[in-house]
Amino acid sequence: MPPYLSPVTYPHQHIRDHYLPPDREAFRQAEPRTGRVIVIAPTRAACETIELALRLEIETVLEREHGDEIRALARDGAPFGIVAGTGTGKTLAIRSIAEQIVGAPLRVGVVNREREATPETPTWNVVIVTTGIARRWFQSDLITRQDTLVADEIHQTSAELELCLALGKRLGCRFIWLSATVDPAFYANYLDSRHVIETSAFDPRLAARVSVLKLAIDGQERLFGLARVQLIHRLMMRRIAELEPAAARKIVGDLRKIDQEYGICLGGD
Repeated sequence: MPPYLSPVTYPHQHIRDHYLPPDREAFRQAEPRTGRVIVIAPTRAACETIELALRLEIETVLEREHGDEIRALARDGAPFGIVAGTGTGKTLAIRSIAEQIVGAPLRVGVVNREREATPETPTWNVVIVTTGIARRWFQSDLITRQDTLVADEIHQTSAELELCLALGKRLGCRFIWLSATVDPAFYANYLDSRHVIETSAFDPRLAARVSVLKLAIDGQERLFGLARVQLIHRLMMRRIAELEPAAARKIVGDLRKIDQEYGICLGGD
């Protein structure tokens, strides 16, 4: 191991790192034949979400459209990626992926800044860690070539994540990566992904309606969203009330024309 990756040691005293298993050798000896599934999450909150998802069986868009394909790829042993829109079920798919790799039952644990490793950690076959903890596990030789690394929300990049990806590549680990927004070509090439599954979900009935108006303010044309325009309208109405009746009627008439053109309500009585 290169010197710059060696764990820090202190002479004449033993300081336990609570983010590493208390008995590291027991952890190594308990490595399943299939290797462990190490899920690398971008945040502590994401760890909790993934842990919950691993307990659930819910039909999702991703499961409905690609469930059999995902399970086949997980069994195949080759690296692959999933690029799917928010709400399609990427995180929930981790359960079926893990079951195909290590088998059931899944024994899941989390290690992050709020939840330390315990004497039971060697019994876990699915370990969920943040990027910083994953890097420390690499440094301590707790992640091996047999392990599968699942990088959730891989587009949420950081120095720690990039280092983990590099160390995993160096060991020859298999990568399965998930994202909603990333350019699949980059990570497919970098992580030697044999296949990338892409899917999305869009319901036109739920599409938001956005109105943008161009107004002349201080002699300059500017674009404003509807909420901002309505705020400006309320201020204008206060000023209009101070004008002569004829001038006020003309301005209100102009506002009503905007109402008719954009289907919004700016005009007043």
